[in-house]
Amino acid sequence: MTSSRFSNIGDRCTSATEQRLGCDEEDHCIICMDSFQEKITLKCSHSFCSSCIDSFFKIKPACPVCNSFHGTYEGTQPRNGIMTVRRNWQCLPGYEEGNGHITIDYHFPAGVQGPEHPNPGQKYCSTSRTAFLPACEEGEKVLRLLQTAFHRRLIFTIGTSATTGLNNSITWNDIHHKTNISGGPQLIMTQHTSRLCKGYLTKKESDGMLQMTWPSQSTDLNPIDIVWNELDRRVNERQPTSAKHMWVLLQDCWKSIPGEAG
Repeated sequence: MTSSRFSNIGDRCTSATEQRLGCDEEDHCIICMDSFQEKITLKCSHSFCSSCIDSFFKIKPACPVCNSFHGTYEGTQPRNGIMTVRRNWQCLPGYEEGNGHITIDYHFPAGVQGPEHPNPGQKYCSTSRTAFLPACEEGEKVLRLLQTAFHRRLIFTIGTSATTGLNNSITWNDIHHKTNISGGPQLIMTQHTSRLCKGYLTKKESDGMLQMTWPSQSTDLNPIDIVWNELDRRVNERQPTSAKHMWVLLQDCWKSIPGEAG
């Protein structure tokens, strides 16, 4: 009896919906919820008004019902980028029996944002990235996929940098890459591999600046991490009591960090 009662409610709801639309489920577009105007049926067998699906595809070229892609999906990566591929004899960790590794270099000169970017007309800075793949069957397959993704403008985008916090920056677009040939901190003793970098940081310790044990990226390539960590430590020591007080402390502590002479 309970099942029958719910079934009747469902029938009445469906009937009421059809009356409101003035058509049954197979004769209306689920985007505009009205009768079809210039009906178009996609390869996935779902149908829509021509103008409705054209507008939807400008946002995402996928069926609103089953999410299957139609056509070629293109991202917002700047168009002036270059992707180059090099081969190296050194094997990556975990692929010691392979034939070395593949080095991928990405380079983007500075440019101006287009209409598809967050701030059209504003400039973005140049950037370069390097990634690594094992030179094996799997690595070659991934390389071909990355080359396709690069040509479709999917690997990078323009937004806020997670490393520096700067806006209007070229950033990764959620296609993960291996950017450290050594395999991560668990396989090396320290992130500070350059003797010049080690000497500089050791000298700065005498000025009261402490080194981070495991910075988020190698400080040989990104020394600003040390500065952010030092600024955070000095502000916390003075225990800010409000947002306004913190802003004053940030400025005072920033000025107190010793700079590089000359």
